[in-house]
Amino acid sequence: MRTLRIVGFLTALALAGALPAAGQSLAEAARKEKERQQAAQKQGRTVKTYTSEDLAKKKAEAGATAGAAPTTAPSAPTAAPTPAAPAAPAAGETPEQIEKKWVEKYKAIKMEIQQKRERIQALQNELNQLTTGLMGAWSPGQSQAIRDTIAARQEEIKKLEAEIRAKEAELDKVVRDARREGVPPGAFRKADRELEAARAPQKP
Repeated sequence: MRTLRIVGFLTALALAGALPAAGQSLAEAARKEKERQQAAQKQGRTVKTYTSEDLAKKKAEAGATAGAAPTTAPSAPTAAPTPAAPAAPAAGETPEQIEKKWVEKYKAIKMEIQQKRERIQALQNELNQLTTGLMGAWSPGQSQAIRDTIAARQEEIKKLEAEIRAKEAELDKVVRDARREGVPPGAFRKADRELEAARAPQKP
């Protein structure tokens, strides 16, 4: 019991000593602030004294600024690509005229392709003969001439093959365009049969 009294007495002494020290610290700070303001006024400067209300206002403004979300305009949706519209037939054309127009184009391209293939076949036959003649050449000059002719014919075949590929792509486009104008697929099958009949050897 006596020990508790001693502890309480010592605690009271410590608090009594701290209060004057705290009072002295506040008084010292107030005195230095007053001296600073007087020195600033002598130099012609304006001294801003912040109160607890000013600090609370500044803190509220800072919180409002930090909490504001940036405003971003929504991006416009990307428009889907518009499909290509089918080709419109010429004014005044009947379905029969439209079909005839496309079938004639189809036939013309088909005939060009056939002619190029026949030319390639003729060149291939010539190459076979030239190869046979090269083996029987009796002089170096004749051998070189045959080799030059073979190279020229091979180059011509390559050119014709490239032209055939281009014509076949053109033929596919004709069929697609005609279908968009309402030409039935049977019209082109009929055109193929007519072309085959025209190439067939005539009976005596």
